[in-house]
Amino acid sequence: LWEADEAFVSKWECRCGSAKCRKQVTGKDWKNSGLQERYWGHFTPLLNKRIASLRDMISKQFSDPRLVASYDALNALGNDSEFFCELASKLSAKTIIDLGCGTGLLTCELAKRGHEMIGIEPAGGMLDIARNKPCAHKVQWIKGGYEKFAGLTADMILMTSHVAQFFLDNSEWQAMLQAAHHALKPSGHIVFDSRTPIFPPYQTWPTEAFPRR
Repeated sequence: LWEADEAFVSKWECRCGSAKCRKQVTGKDWKNSGLQERYWGHFTPLLNKRIASLRDMISKQFSDPRLVASYDALNALGNDSEFFCELASKLSAKTIIDLGCGTGLLTCELAKRGHEMIGIEPAGGMLDIARNKPCAHKVQWIKGGYEKFAGLTADMILMTSHVAQFFLDNSEWQAMLQAAHHALKPSGHIVFDSRTPIFPPYQTWPTEAFPRR
C-alpha cells in the first residue's frame, strides 16, 4: 500500500485545478503539516497513529514548561537577530510574517522598530510567553503553521532559528512556498536561515562552567 511505502509516487497527476492541489500523491504526504491540518480525521488508522506520534515528539520540544521557560535564555537576541532586523529595514518590509516565531523575541524586536508583525507559531506554550513580552500588543499572534498564510498579505516572510529545516521533504517545502507565494506582495521576499555542521552550534552553548552572560 502507498501509505506504507514512503518511496511511493503516483504515476498519475491530479488535474482538479485547486490552488492547493499537490499534483501527485506520495508516500510522504502524511508528514506535510498543512495536509495534516486540512485532512485530520480522514486518514487511515495507520497514518493517524504515525501523525500522532510525530506531533507528540515535536510538541514536547516546544510545549514542556521547563523547556519553554529556558528557551529565551538559550536563544537570546544576538548578531543574527540584528542581521534580520537590518535586512528587513533595507528591503523596506512594512508587514512581516514571522513563521515559527517561538517566544516572539525577534518578532517583538521588529515590532518595536516599527514593522507590522504577524507571528505564527504551532506551539501554544511558546505563544503564551510571546504574548506577554514588551511590544507584544503590536503583534498579531496566530497559532498554527504555514497553512495560516491564507488571507494574509506581507512584504516579507521570515523563518529564523532553522525553522526552514523543519520541513522534512520536498512536498512540504513546495507546499509552504506555494502558500507563501499567495501571501507575499509583488516583489516580496522569503528570508530564512539554516544550520551548518561547519559551525556546530553546541560549541557555543552555555554550560555550568561557562554560562551565557
